[in-house]
Amino acid sequence: MRDLAHGFFMQSPAMAGPIVALLIFFVVFVVIARRVARTRATDWTEDAALPLSDGTVSRTDSNQGTAP
Repeated sequence: MRDLAHGFFMQSPAMAGPIVALLIFFVVFVVIARRVARTRATDWTEDAALPLSDGTVSRTDSNQGTAP
């Protein structure tokens, strides 16, 4: 069975789509990871404070512990 499936997928043009999608994902992942790794910690301090900067309670925060 393995030989039959291997031969089918080697000749199938339908395999080009998933391979191209995997390559695009890998390239985007590497670019984002490289950008994050090269960013200095001082550049992240403002972004790190975003969830805490607002003194108001959001609707999702006020419903904690209650049934929907």
